[in-house]
Amino acid sequence: MRLHLKVPAAAMVLVAGCGGTDSPCVDVQATITTAYSLTPSCTSPVGVCTAGNVTSANLKGTTWFTALSSQPSSPPGVASYAGDLVITTADGTVTLRDSGLLNSSSGRYFELQEVTSGTGAYLRATGMLVSQGTATATGFEGTLSGSFCEVQRYANWIETPRKQAIVENPGLLLYETP
Repeated sequence: MRLHLKVPAAAMVLVAGCGGTDSPCVDVQATITTAYSLTPSCTSPVGVCTAGNVTSANLKGTTWFTALSSQPSSPPGVASYAGDLVITTADGTVTLRDSGLLNSSSGRYFELQEVTSGTGAYLRATGMLVSQGTATATGFEGTLSGSFCEVQRYANWIETPRKQAIVENPGLLLYETP
């Protein structure tokens, strides 16, 4: 029971360290619901992929998780795993490296997720999320919380060379000619 309380506290210390005061950060408090996906697009070496949705005021989109590794750990009945979670929003995609624990007896999971790459508004994003929840008969239901930093706020981002240039060179002013 002690370990269960220490891990979330340690995770929140990691999440709180995102960016600093000079960095524009977006707080994330979201729900995530996924279903197992055994389609040909699942390239997981351990055979586990999920597709789903994430919903909050600051983060809304679809998800795709690919498990890259899985192994039993201590105590018995707990498995550790790692994979990639891709969240696709109207403003771009953000890819997170996911490290988690799943208790097969209770169905509870706990994950740390670190931003590894992004496109559109998430091109330069950094940050960490914590996810926890429960396995269901068809997938998982839980929460995501933490921060994304260096997120560009563009409504309904469409990837174009012009917008890409603006994100890569924030001081650049582009003028359109008739």
